[in-house]
Amino acid sequence: MAILITFPTVSFAETLLREAEPGRVITFSGKQWMILDHTDETTYIILNNNDGNRPFDSGWGQRFDPNRASNIAYYLNNTFYNNLTQKELIEDYLWVIKNDRGIVQNNVKCKIGLISYEEFFSYKSLFLNGNPLYAWTRSPVSSDSRYVWNADSASNTCKVGTVTASSPVRPTLYIKSGLVLSDTNEVIKKPIVLKITEKSHNFIQLSWYTLEKATEYIIFRNGVEITRASGTQYVDTKVQGNSEYSYTIKAIFSDQDIQSSDPVSAKTMLSPVENFMAIPNSHEEVQLSWEASSDPGLAGYIIYRNGQEIAWVNGSQTMYTDPKLTPATIYSYSIQSYNSDGEKSLMSPVQMVITEAYPKPELRASAKGNNINLSWSGVADYYLINVNGEEIGTTNGKNYTYIGKAGVSYTFEVVASIEEYLIPSNKVEIRLSPIILTDVSVSEIVKNVSEMVKPAGSIIAFGLALKASPLLISLARSLFLRL
Repeated sequence: MAILITFPTVSFAETLLREAEPGRVITFSGKQWMILDHTDETTYIILNNNDGNRPFDSGWGQRFDPNRASNIAYYLNNTFYNNLTQKELIEDYLWVIKNDRGIVQNNVKCKIGLISYEEFFSYKSLFLNGNPLYAWTRSPVSSDSRYVWNADSASNTCKVGTVTASSPVRPTLYIKSGLVLSDTNEVIKKPIVLKITEKSHNFIQLSWYTLEKATEYIIFRNGVEITRASGTQYVDTKVQGNSEYSYTIKAIFSDQDIQSSDPVSAKTMLSPVENFMAIPNSHEEVQLSWEASSDPGLAGYIIYRNGQEIAWVNGSQTMYTDPKLTPATIYSYSIQSYNSDGEKSLMSPVQMVITEAYPKPELRASAKGNNINLSWSGVADYYLINVNGEEIGTTNGKNYTYIGKAGVSYTFEVVASIEEYLIPSNKVEIRLSPIILTDVSVSEIVKNVSEMVKPAGSIIAFGLALKASPLLISLARSLFLRL
């Protein structure tokens, strides 16, 4: 079973701009602004300090008009706007121009605006604890075309101002959603932070967080696009063990904006050794084999017996013989690969094997006369010779001659002595034949006996001779039977 390397869950400390409370002062484009409100798509902010005193329209225009060079709207959407450093984060907005009676005079689409008469009364409480507001609104006075309303938080109302007179300017604008506030309350674009959250020898998992208005994410491996995703996670399985990869991600937004992450790199682990096998070769050897790894940078393999390292072999080797083992013993083997940096793969599955027992000597016996010749096969240093269950000697050879007695049965066994082990052979039983006399041999015996008893001169001498010689007794018995 593969062991995975995991990383901390992706988390981010910044505050989402749309979660910041109205009245909070933030930094945007190097200037201080106060949050007035949030919509589903934007955040509405007002400059927290005056941008100088300026006429609303030096040419006596009462409408907020960015196309009129003498108008405050022209200044705001050109000079003021061009000096902002985060212009790309400002949304185009359709500013509704209403008079104090709520009658719409016209609509203007541009980047920078002013607070309206109606909005002042909605947001005036925010200025009680903040910087007091006294500045132009974008709302014309309904009763006289020479005047535009000035918001005055100190008196909690709006006052009329002649359009050609100078009054403080507090620009307003809508910035895009999906932005965040840093720990110093600075508005920043929410970055795509790409993280490696898990990896093994055959996959790398990437994670990132959702960006508002992002419709699609494009994932690149080593600079080449590999897939597109709508979620916030991707598992790349087309990777090789012991290899390093670089990833980036691009977010595509509904307004066609594109945002890219910084690259992140990850190196896969070495692949575990596959098709590892252990087979007993004999009573003292086990043959190990495995499939060659295709990982680049492979240096070799480490072999373990019973959890202990026993050998390091080079990367071109796919077999190893473990010698000098104990017969009839259980062993466990495992293997892992390693690279030139000393990094190691996951351990292979354990293979269990039992060595063969010591070979049992195969005993054979044959008789010639009273000689019984024993021979056997085996691998012992020396052997014990047992006759009828009793040890009669030892030898370091594989042959032994035992002199028996005619007509007697014998049971033979050899015992191989290997280290502390005693391994008995099969048992072989053999019976020596008694002496069988032929006609020729009988006549010879009679002749020989006659020669022996003549000097004795009597049957008594013959009897004494027979008593003195067991061989003669045996011969006499045979002779008697023949007669």
